[in-house]
Amino acid sequence: MKTKIYRFVPFVFLMILMNGCAQNTASQPTRTINSTPTAIISSTSIPGPTPTSAPLPTIQSNCNDSAMYVEDVSIPDNTNLKAGEAFTKIWRLRNTGKCIWNVRYALVFVGGDQMGGTVTTPLSETPPGQTLDIAVHLITPAKDGKYTGLYELRTPQGRAMQIGMVTSIWVKIAVGATNPIPATP
Repeated sequence: MKTKIYRFVPFVFLMILMNGCAQNTASQPTRTINSTPTAIISSTSIPGPTPTSAPLPTIQSNCNDSAMYVEDVSIPDNTNLKAGEAFTKIWRLRNTGKCIWNVRYALVFVGGDQMGGTVTTPLSETPPGQTLDIAVHLITPAKDGKYTGLYELRTPQGRAMQIGMVTSIWVKIAVGATNPIPATP
């Protein structure tokens, strides 16, 4: 009889633990930045099965990669924002090369002020001649001042892609009461 009880106790304990974790994570709040919910995962969560992802597109060979800056869709250079404010910078770029951009291509932070953004943002499929809006979610620094973040488009081989005559695009903002930043030509 004792062995049956001892086998059953761990099972009951596990069920109680799982039920407590489910209630704990269900009561956790979610944060939103620019209306995109971000789930907060509790350290007591029990991991479940991970979804299978689609295979990566094949790497294209014998084609040239290049881009052209079209416009700032949001947050033009020298936009003045409040300290600690969440914002989304969106650039519109045209694929002027011969390769189809896909998730193997990325926008990569390379210098300046990161402002809480991700280092790498994969691109969506964009055939030659088409435009793509690339968004990066950022948060302004807490201290007043002028801030610039530099980004490059990278090929699947990790090389910086030409964007017109340069290899980088940027986000340039002012936080709080600062002198106006001269416009970039």
